[in-house]
Amino acid sequence: MTIFSETLVPLREAAEDFNGVKVPLATVKRWAYTGYCGLRLETVSINKVYTSKEAILRFLEQKQKLECHPVRSPVDDLTPAQIEKELKRHGIID
Repeated sequence: MTIFSETLVPLREAAEDFNGVKVPLATVKRWAYTGYCGLRLETVSINKVYTSKEAILRFLEQKQKLECHPVRSPVDDLTPAQIEKELKRHGIID
């Protein structure tokens, strides 16, 4: 079975009813284009970008199984005082 034989919905409609939950369109697009921890929402382009109700269910099932941790930045551990000191050092603030 391929996504073409499933119940296709435009991404905008999918965001309005993402398996019973309203999800921001930007989030649905991010899951489709960029992915979430290596997992992407299946889509197909036919003048518009579509996903399917079945693809949404597969995505949510696989997402629940992931043990993914967001990438941390070195600045995440800095205190506000340290950040201010670095900004001053680089001449960004006085």
